[in-house]
Amino acid sequence: MPVLLPDAEALLGSSAAGHASAPAGHGSAPAGNGSATVTTYHTAHFTFSNCPRGSSAAGSSTTGSLSAPTGSPSQSVASTLATVTKTSASASNTASASSCPADLSGSYEFPHLIVPVYSSAPDKAYGTSYNGKISSTVSSIFNFDIPASDAGKTCSLVFLLPAHDRLQTSAYTLTGSGGISVAELTAPATEQTTYNTVPKVAVELGVTQIKEGGAYVVTSHACGAGQRIAFEVKATGSLKLDFFQDYNPSPLGFYVRVC
Repeated sequence: MPVLLPDAEALLGSSAAGHASAPAGHGSAPAGNGSATVTTYHTAHFTFSNCPRGSSAAGSSTTGSLSAPTGSPSQSVASTLATVTKTSASASNTASASSCPADLSGSYEFPHLIVPVYSSAPDKAYGTSYNGKISSTVSSIFNFDIPASDAGKTCSLVFLLPAHDRLQTSAYTLTGSGGISVAELTAPATEQTTYNTVPKVAVELGVTQIKEGGAYVVTSHACGAGQRIAFEVKATGSLKLDFFQDYNPSPLGFYVRVC
């Protein structure tokens, strides 16, 4: 920020011609001079603001003083910085590393696309489905759209498998023994995705053993705000599961819980 200094005449007064009569009591002037030359110094105090780009003047100030001889107004003015004060602030925004609850009591995302793929028909696209189907020959991919407003929050992939007597508008069949193996993919599925064109695995999330009446948190991490993410779910052992994805009481299926 530019510093505005008063002009020399304002600083030094209208008598700043550089000469004044010798003070009384100092004796006569040296021979050849009608009067003694006296250089008088005036001190002007000033305050200016140091305003870095993007900050306010209230956050940083500098005070100092300058002295200028009345007999040499054209000389450069030297200033001494007496005090420098600077203030700064910083903020950090980190997402919680904890898991969200395995329920739909708060904010959550419903899958916007469910695509089954069959190893027995590796080049056939079955398109979208309302059901998640998992067995030794079929796996299902679930796409979720994470809104930008979820930035800085935690997202947990949860799987809900309530007891049959708690279902009102949905149903499922569960046979065999084993668990579900879940992987996050590098890209979402489309309605044209086949067994042979499933996107590559970004990270394996492990195996979760499931049973009727269970609620599970599969994985948790910072929400991928503004992104479309996808998970592929396979069966282990002899497990076979076919369920109608439904958020009505009691919720059934895969959801991304946000907290």
